[in-house]
Amino acid sequence: MPKQIIRPRFAVWAITAMVILLALLMSWHKIEREASGTALEVASKRILERANFYKQQWLLAKQPQQLVIGQNVIHYSAKGWVKPVNASNNLDCNYWLAILYEERQVLGNLPKKMEENSTSSNFQCKYYFEDSGAITIDLIGDKFNVDAIFTAE
Repeated sequence: MPKQIIRPRFAVWAITAMVILLALLMSWHKIEREASGTALEVASKRILERANFYKQQWLLAKQPQQLVIGQNVIHYSAKGWVKPVNASNNLDCNYWLAILYEERQVLGNLPKKMEENSTSSNFQCKYYFEDSGAITIDLIGDKFNVDAIFTAE
């Protein structure tokens, strides 16, 4: 093929490749945010699933105040939900997350910050993950709830 035809074709392909690469780079942030949101949602569903597993164990064991499952001492509420109380009988949000979500990571990141807002009978722990958002675990009025909170940009 003559050089006069090869050069324009190469230029067209090079420009097309650059446009595609530029479009991908421009949409990458949006894709990353959506992936982070999905990962938080999946983690919150796994936490709820694990909490339900522990509640089933509590029911099968005839509703004790605490159970030893594996190497963990699990303290239960009156309705069978796991309380954020560690083996030393201290309020511990890190222990709660470790019990309910063993991986503790969302997209490879551990929580960068944790907020605890609890009283003697109501518990709330909020776990912040990088820039993607947070997961809140509540046990208020013996009602268990897990929420994934997304950051707005």
